[in-house]
Amino acid sequence: MKKIILVLLVTFFVTELRSQNIMLQNAEQELHSLMEVMFISKDDNERFNANEKFINILDNVLEYPNSFDYPFKSLDKISILTSDDKRFKIFTWAIFSNEGVYDNFGMIQARNENTEEYEIYRLYDRSDDVFAPEEAKLTDTSWFGAVYFDLITTKNENITYYTLLGWDGKDIYSKRKVIEPVTFKRNSGRPNFGASVFFKEKQLKRMIFEYAPTTSFNLKW
Repeated sequence: MKKIILVLLVTFFVTELRSQNIMLQNAEQELHSLMEVMFISKDDNERFNANEKFINILDNVLEYPNSFDYPFKSLDKISILTSDDKRFKIFTWAIFSNEGVYDNFGMIQARNENTEEYEIYRLYDRSDDVFAPEEAKLTDTSWFGAVYFDLITTKNENITYYTLLGWDGKDIYSKRKVIEPVTFKRNSGRPNFGASVFFKEKQLKRMIFEYAPTTSFNLKW
């Protein structure tokens, strides 16, 4: 009897896993189609309408069990970075408008240390509204928007630090690159952006480098 129950449970979990994978694959196909419109369409309304649908679907998809480990390989026009310890995954991208401005968007999937489950946070770009942005501590609802191209996980005295390197297209007149430390509220997955981790520059919470579009500027770890 115990063997029959065990076989039934294994069969159930395998079937459930396959079902979840099919759901993730179908959702990825829909996200990929929207992503193509977001980056290829010449019409602002089409791009931004597709972007809003993309955000809503991604928000729902990241609630799926096992979605954290799903690779989303076809979403090759957006940045997807995962911390080495799998504490969080961050999705970022930018949409270029016909006015010559880049709008940044993002989503974080972060582990809640109380429940051990991943929670989802949409990032709202408020970079134009933040006073003294290099000295400001920000959150998911007041984010200094950027498309991140590197995520560095380091440890010092048993404390884990996360540092994002990012690019902000801003507008046709200037571009920006940013060094953005990320922390998480204790016993929660809610992200905080900015921290006093810069040697001899303790007043800074992040470093922002602004430069002309004609200038080449490399930022590396």
